[in-house]
Amino acid sequence: EVAKWMAAAELEIRALEGKTCWTEVPITDATTTILPGTWVFKRKRTPDGVIHKYKSRYCCRGDLEQTEDDTFAPVVAWSTVRLFLILTMTLNWCTCSVDFSNAFVQATLDKDVWIHLPRGFRSTKGHGTCLRLNRSLYGLSVAPRLWYEHLMAAMRNEGFLPSSQDPCLLTKKGMLLIIYVDDVGV
Repeated sequence: EVAKWMAAAELEIRALEGKTCWTEVPITDATTTILPGTWVFKRKRTPDGVIHKYKSRYCCRGDLEQTEDDTFAPVVAWSTVRLFLILTMTLNWCTCSVDFSNAFVQATLDKDVWIHLPRGFRSTKGHGTCLRLNRSLYGLSVAPRLWYEHLMAAMRNEGFLPSSQDPCLLTKKGMLLIIYVDDVGV
């Protein structure tokens, strides 16, 4: 089982590196506290309980950040979800849902953040290095807000407009879209 967890961690690191989430730099480049990271491991199961995937996620210890940045990110109100479901059933609309994988790392950071290298992985540049984040990482206090802003910019580019009643309800020519963190209902 250890080999499966290591393979999952390796896959996560490759995905983060593929998104250019960080740049390895000398520790002396860090101008603020270097935050530790943590691994989160989860077994994904089929409905009958059989393990079908070992999943890992490398997260920043954002709880240790010393920041006063705005971290608020709206989430769809449950009354909006109920309205969405009632309309789709009443009007017999086709619906689908989208779950964005590695959603938070799609957003570019708007400040400098440094983290330690993931435990179990070696530096490519030798000792005395850390990672300067280029993109938002799960666990950062600003990650949900940055993801929301990134997604909203993309939706506006596609012609969707947010509701004045709920910023997570978007409309476009007879289409409704609701946003719940990294899940979207259309």
